[in-house]
Amino acid sequence: MIETIEGVWHANQTWLVMLGGVLFGAFPVVYGTILVPLYLPAGLLLFAFMARGIGLECRAQAANKRPWSLLFGWGSLAVILAHGF
Repeated sequence: MIETIEGVWHANQTWLVMLGGVLFGAFPVVYGTILVPLYLPAGLLLFAFMARGIGLECRAQAANKRPWSLLFGWGSLAVILAHGF
């Protein structure tokens, strides 16, 4: 499954980060109102995206793929939990 998403995951993650930037630039009051109570889940979401991306990128070039697959898995679980919060 990782092999199938490896080429396209960058674009999907970029849209979420771009949405945050556009929201901040276009509607700073709305951004401040919505995101203030969600700092912890939003921070967790960003770190989970980074962990998932690092795991996916490093897995492709590593000889031992297990640690990178675990990082990708834990990052994916953290993304799900952050979205739920």
